[in-house]
Amino acid sequence: MDCEQEMRTGALAWLCGILLLQQLPTQPALFSLIFFPVLLLGLYRARSSILRLLAWAGAGFLWALFYTLLLAPIPLANELVGKDLQVEGYVASLPEIQAEITRFKFDVVKVIVPSTAKLSHTLRLSWRLPPATVLHPGDYWRLTVRLKPPHNFHNPGGFDHQAWLYEQGIGATGYVRNATGTLRVAEAGWVYPVQCIRAVLRERIRQALAEQPYRRVVIALVLGEQAGLNGSDWRLLRTTGTAHLLAISGLHISLLAGLCFILARWGWSCSYRLTQRLAAPRAAALIALVVAVGYSALAGFSIPTQRSCVMLCLGFMALFFGRPIRASDLLALALLVLLGWDPFAVVTSGFWLSFVAVAIIFYVLVGHSHYKHSLWRNALWMQVCISVGLIPLLVMLFEQVPVYSPLVNLIAAPLVTYLIVPLLMAGTGLLFLWSSAGQTVLLAGCGLLELLWRLLGWFDQLPYATLGFPSPTWLSVVLALLGLGLMVLPRGIPARWLGLLPLLALFFPAVKLPAAREAYLTLLDVGQGLSIVVQTQQHLLVFDTGPKFSDQFNTGEAVIAPFLRHNGYSRIDRLIISHADNDHLGGAEGLSKQLAVLSVLSSVPQRLPWTVAERCEAGQAWTWDGVRFEIVHPWAVDYRNKTKENNLSCVLRISSGSHVLLLTGDIEAAAEQQLLERSRGLLAADIVVVPHHGSLTSSTAAFVQAVHPRYALFATGQFNRFGFPRAAVVERYYRVNAQLLNTANEGAIRVWLRPEVPVEAPQTYRATQQRFWHPP
Repeated sequence: MDCEQEMRTGALAWLCGILLLQQLPTQPALFSLIFFPVLLLGLYRARSSILRLLAWAGAGFLWALFYTLLLAPIPLANELVGKDLQVEGYVASLPEIQAEITRFKFDVVKVIVPSTAKLSHTLRLSWRLPPATVLHPGDYWRLTVRLKPPHNFHNPGGFDHQAWLYEQGIGATGYVRNATGTLRVAEAGWVYPVQCIRAVLRERIRQALAEQPYRRVVIALVLGEQAGLNGSDWRLLRTTGTAHLLAISGLHISLLAGLCFILARWGWSCSYRLTQRLAAPRAAALIALVVAVGYSALAGFSIPTQRSCVMLCLGFMALFFGRPIRASDLLALALLVLLGWDPFAVVTSGFWLSFVAVAIIFYVLVGHSHYKHSLWRNALWMQVCISVGLIPLLVMLFEQVPVYSPLVNLIAAPLVTYLIVPLLMAGTGLLFLWSSAGQTVLLAGCGLLELLWRLLGWFDQLPYATLGFPSPTWLSVVLALLGLGLMVLPRGIPARWLGLLPLLALFFPAVKLPAAREAYLTLLDVGQGLSIVVQTQQHLLVFDTGPKFSDQFNTGEAVIAPFLRHNGYSRIDRLIISHADNDHLGGAEGLSKQLAVLSVLSSVPQRLPWTVAERCEAGQAWTWDGVRFEIVHPWAVDYRNKTKENNLSCVLRISSGSHVLLLTGDIEAAAEQQLLERSRGLLAADIVVVPHHGSLTSSTAAFVQAVHPRYALFATGQFNRFGFPRAAVVERYYRVNAQLLNTANEGAIRVWLRPEVPVEAPQTYRATQQRFWHPP
């Protein structure tokens, strides 16, 4: 194996070693750093190629472990959770302003109260700013904060927010209290120069485009600052396959660096004296390298930006020293450098999409370089190859594929790259030289953005804009990538059609569904709220949808829809909204935008204007695939008596054979007493989702005794401010020998209901998917 080939395969082995570490539920001991280097040295000196690759993989594993032990954020001590802490430090990022809340990174310099507390260097804080208070990067503040450990919704198919925070070096999140002692100690300096420059640019753009509806998109394109994009923006970009265009992508940086290289080479060549000191190509390479690094810094150094910047720097350095470098070697070196700098970049989807997309481009360019076609035909072929080549990753990461992506990108990519971005960059620069001219150029860019958004909206309205698939395995993704590689080989290679076969495993994975008369119940982790998914052989029911936190975030879109797509569902046969509290209803509208909802039951149909809902009443019943569903509360008289909303919660009884599930919403003692009087014979259940999250207002002793569950499931949020579940309620369920599980500790909880088999112990998501960055 020659050196170049070993570097390419070694880079992949290095990546595999890092991935191996990140699959571990607990962090390996420190002594590993002492013991394993000796073993790795022995393996690397071996003649066997396989042993040398094992050495590369081990080196990646050890480097990631060293990075973790040295630079990992300090966990927040339990005794500090929810307590007032006074800290001093710097605003370390560009503040993200959403409605009335401002979010930012805060680098702690000193803990004042309590002085003995140990905190992670970097916190992520939110602040409802007092009037006339403005945050700037580099400001030195004394703040009173309340913190909690990084938290995640632990559900199949969900986004690992804790992994993202870990990769960012954030050890705790929290909010600022507007308490006595909060003050700006020093105005913004140049401790964070890049962030200061970004803040100035953002403010200039905001002032120039004060009345423009696409101002948020301009800021995203110029600065890579995407906090202003709302949920509708991201949904539109995902369904059209154009999300990469709204980031500072490698193409944008390469275009700017290439343009600077051409201009610098031409300008340098015009001076005889300069060319005598340094050849024009070498000087232009240095200038373009500086521009690439500077632009990447202004764009926030996202993972795709880092990848592009590293590749450009390596390419320009090779040009400067007159050392030719192959595309595959360039990509391998970029992989090694990026993972050397940040091994945990692999937890981001941007890392995978960026590297795989560039690998596809290089593969197609090399394999088809000898064919001469028109520019448009080549461009269309490249877009098709990129779109099709990314399908395995898109299915694995997002469980959906944008159907019209090749055609959309054929129009949108040149429009954004060659017209919109240059106009916006030129306009931003002119704001500092000739403000009115800069504003005019920015407005021209906004006009093109409006045309682009209308185009994307038109494609989004077409039928089958996206196709959803169940989540595949890693093996099926690797096989699919190999199959696609075979399919795009040059003409003349025989049996290229065989590459279609591995795709079958990707698009038709084995999904475990209930048999006839069986049901699967999954109590999802939605924080302090409730959402339950019930699957039968051919039907799907969702009971409550968790909370809505803001216009940009609700658990219907962020938790439930990904879970359903993960399991291969594209529609909901029945949605039940038990009552009107936000922690039960908040995600409903967002969920309906993601999946088709065929029917809706609710105790508050008037609170669901986006659909036609039927009122739930005792006596309503239906049977799906041999499983019986029955509403046992409320009764019609309860609506006439204007009963308290919590006590109007729809209560659903699910039975298969002799086994029973009871879903209770937020009923309180009065509704429990009514159930005991009206339907005592229907209350006994193998599994109960505990009423009102374990509040003292519910789960009376008589009700718990009548239900007498084998398993009692609590749906609560970690460190919730209500103290749920209350100790007295927990004790009542222990008295009937129930086994208790809580989503705050276990993540999603799944139960199987089989008529001929005793109820099995529930399975919990965290038991199988625990990672060492997840706090216990």
